[in-house]
Amino acid sequence: MLRFIGRRLLAVIPVVLVVTFLVFALIELAPGDAADSLAGENPTPERVEAIRTELRLDEPFLQRYFEWLGGAIHGDFGNSYFSKQPVMEMIKDRIPVTLSLGMISLVLSLGIGFLLGVGGAIRPRGLLDRAVTGLSSVMLAVPAFWLALVLVLLLAVQNPIFPTIGYTKFVDSPWEWLRHLLLPAIALSVNAAATIALQLKAALVAEEGSDYLLAARAKGLPRKSLLFKHALKNASVPVVTIL
Repeated sequence: MLRFIGRRLLAVIPVVLVVTFLVFALIELAPGDAADSLAGENPTPERVEAIRTELRLDEPFLQRYFEWLGGAIHGDFGNSYFSKQPVMEMIKDRIPVTLSLGMISLVLSLGIGFLLGVGGAIRPRGLLDRAVTGLSSVMLAVPAFWLALVLVLLLAVQNPIFPTIGYTKFVDSPWEWLRHLLLPAIALSVNAAATIALQLKAALVAEEGSDYLLAARAKGLPRKSLLFKHALKNASVPVVTIL
């Protein structure tokens, strides 16, 4: 296992090098540069050139790339052109927000997907099964950014239940932390929850015909015990793979 993980980590190195080089190259090939944006409206050529010199944009492309790469290896990603802050500090400021949002989205995806998947598998090809399949298909088709806008409009603008922007630290107020993250977490979790629901439902239905469940049913075990105690364990394998 450790050897496998080591090989995978080593394989990341050339990928990172290629991706960062391509990003640098695309920015270099794009029309204009950061100096044009920072110079404001109707800047003089001297002003633009001064900013280019300050930002070292007048240096050769490869020189700038390898200088950035050398700093990145040591954890120095340079400074933002616009805010002048170190990029690493900006990343550190955003990590708690990203991890919090990812955690809540994951919990919602699991909860919603589990309820829909198990509900659809209780009566295969029944009304609830068809309803879960139809709802999951809609959830898969809905873009997260569109759903986010609708949620903000309905639950933050027209009905001010949740805040529209901002972030509160968990240590300051757990309730406000959750209120600020719930709407974006719902928008992010819908697609994943639908995928989990469909996979779990299909796996549970497939387990229905397995020999061990037929034997357990012949012994008189209730359907609830068959579903939650026996079938769910094996049916959870594809869900774990998705996660």
